Amino acid sequence: MFKISLIPTPYKILLGVGLLVAAALGGAWLGSTQTEKSWQLKDTKRIAAEQQARLDAQAAQRTRDKLQASKAAALDAQHQKEMTDAQTEIDKLLRDARTRAVRLYAKPAKPATLGAFDSAAASSVNAEARCELDGETSADLISITADGDIAIRQLTALQDYVSIITGAAP
Repeated sequence: MFKISLIPTPYKILLGVGLLVAAALGGAWLGSTQTEKSWQLKDTKRIAAEQQARLDAQAAQRTRDKLQASKAAALDAQHQKEMTDAQTEIDKLLRDARTRAVRLYAKPAKPATLGAFDSAAASSVNAEARCELDGETSADLISITADGDIAIRQLTALQDYVSIITGAAP
């Protein structure tokens, strides 16, 4: 068998130093492998946390979008009902104006002269003077004001929609 006592001392020292260097290198390699695995584990955890944060943010955004869409749908239904009710009222008023069930009056810009009456009587009568508009003129006047009302309702609906989209209180 092999006897260590047969090896000269300088070789024994060299062999011992070689074994120490090999053990140190092996330990360093093993340590670096463990450190690398530790970093990989930390990176994996960090990446998983970032992905979860992104998923949570996307879920929150979807929830906000759904809430915003439901508010917009409710607002649209409300404004559509208001527009339909207003149009029904306008149509009724137009029909009544054309059939003379509703009569519109206007103040004349220039009082009419009363001819043979005295000026004191004429001034008291003219102060209350009114002239009746015919059916078509009444309908035209109602249509003009209805167009303005519709535009105001549409503008209000648009403002409400923008406040929902921007997150401001309607």
